[in-house]
Amino acid sequence: MGNCEMCGKKLGDYFEVVVEGTMLDVCEHCSQFGNIVNEKKEVEEKHVVKEKPESVVEESVESMIENYNKVVKEARENKGLKQEDLAKHIGEKESVIQNIESKKLEPNMDVARKLEKFFNINLVEKLESKRLTKSLDFKDSEITIGDLIKVNKR
Repeated sequence: MGNCEMCGKKLGDYFEVVVEGTMLDVCEHCSQFGNIVNEKKEVEEKHVVKEKPESVVEESVESMIENYNKVVKEARENKGLKQEDLAKHIGEKESVIQNIESKKLEPNMDVARKLEKFFNINLVEKLESKRLTKSLDFKDSEITIGDLIKVNKR
């Protein structure tokens, strides 16, 4: 069968019992806590969790290039702009441009995209990783919380 729905012990022969209005399949010991409706003999059931083949999941994460400060400064100087002018063109504060160029501030993705578009440069790179995942086929099987935790850890 499975496990006692009260104590978790493996069931051989078991009892259908009503405990506080709920029908449970329990072991002989736990049957004393409710009203026995039916006694059932052990039925040999095999529950197998079938594993589907592994699949590859590609994940990509966007990250700022390492020398973003030099790239921005060179692009600004090549256009002959002051930090103040650049800030006005992209709608940011001059202090943001100063901090980016001195590498005190890594631009968020919005600011980085504005700079990329304005200067036609690349500041963001995609880092890709691949990982294998296994899928479980839960049809005709008993699933426990432990099974789900194992799936999420993969």
